[in-house]
Amino acid sequence: MKNTPVPAHRPVSLSLLVLAGLLCMGSGSGNPGCSSNEPAHCTELCAVEGSYRLSFEDSSQLPPGCQERTLSLPTGPLVISRDDGDLTTRLHNMELTGSYFGGASSEVSMIGGGQVPSPTFALYASVVLEGKFDPQPASTSASSVLKGRYKLSTTKNGENDLPCDVDRAFTATR
Repeated sequence: MKNTPVPAHRPVSLSLLVLAGLLCMGSGSGNPGCSSNEPAHCTELCAVEGSYRLSFEDSSQLPPGCQERTLSLPTGPLVISRDDGDLTTRLHNMELTGSYFGGASSEVSMIGGGQVPSPTFALYASVVLEGKFDPQPASTSASSVLKGRYKLSTTKNGENDLPCDVDRAFTATR
C-alpha cells in the first residue's frame, strides 16, 4: 500500500460555502446582507431615543397564567436608547434590542428574553415590541408617537401549567 501525502490545504466544504452565501443574501426580514445598498446605520429622522409615556389600548387583567406568575403590563416610561441604528430598552427587567434605520422606514422591532421574577419557580419570558413612529422624530426634543404591538410569552413549567401569552396594542408618546 502506497502512502499518499495529505494536502496542506484541504478543500473548503460545500456546506460552509452555502452557509456563507445564505448569510450574505440577507434574511429578507430586515437583514440587508453583505453587499446591500441599505445604509448600515441611521442617517435621517433618527432621533428616537428618549422617554415615552406608555399606554395600552386594552389595559384589562392579563390571563390567569400571567397573574399566577405575578406578571403585569409594563407601567413606567419606555426609555429608548440609540447607538447609531441600534436601539435598547428595558421591560420586565429584561433588555430588549433592535434596529432602526430611519429615513423611508419608520418601523421598529425590539426583542428580548430572560428570567422574570416568579414566586414559585424560575421562569423564562420573551418580550417583543413592534411598531411605527409617526411622525418620525427629527430631534430628541420633537414630539413623536410609537404605535404597535407588545407581545409577552412565558415558558410552561409543567403539563398543567397555564400559559402566559399576551398580545396587546400600545402607544408610546414623547
